Amino acid sequence: SGTTHYVPFANGTVVAVDAVGGTLTGGLNIKWRTDVNGVNNRSPFVSGKYLYVAGENSGVTCLERETGDLLWQSDKGADRVVGATEELVYVRDQQGRFLVYDAKRATDPARKKSAPLGSANFSEFNVHVVNTASDRVYLAADNGLLVCVRDAGAKYAKPVRVWPAADVNPPKKTVVEVRDGMEPKKDPDPKAP
Repeated sequence: SGTTHYVPFANGTVVAVDAVGGTLTGGLNIKWRTDVNGVNNRSPFVSGKYLYVAGENSGVTCLERETGDLLWQSDKGADRVVGATEELVYVRDQQGRFLVYDAKRATDPARKKSAPLGSANFSEFNVHVVNTASDRVYLAADNGLLVCVRDAGAKYAKPVRVWPAADVNPPKKTVVEVRDGMEPKKDPDPKAP
């Protein structure tokens, strides 16, 4: 995500790495490291504020993207993130059920566990599609049927970007050198007559 790479390991550790930092002698610049207690064999799902890591029989874990703080974990059978909005995350379980979780908080804060807010049996949609570009969720079946689902809220009438925008190549900054206390030349105002 931009200049931060999120690396899940099979031993249950997730690491955030500064992709532009580090040195040959000092190694990588690790931003944070979190143990989520489970196999992480699915690609992490990144949203604006949260990072979702998942694995077979490990469930989904929601982490604060900037700090790596563990916010909540699902049951072990709900192990595939298929989409998200700012408020909700959409997960498929091993039986094909479509589960909706609150992205921001656990249903059991003391144990940092979360139960789905709602569910639907979509087991006939057996082709896994993950949309990392927008809030739309795509359900696909091996017979060619494709369905797009979205939040009914007015905010989501048009697709909303979920994945953070890439900031890998930011615009160049202009550096002006000042010598002997002289004021730098100013560019003429393009709006002036």
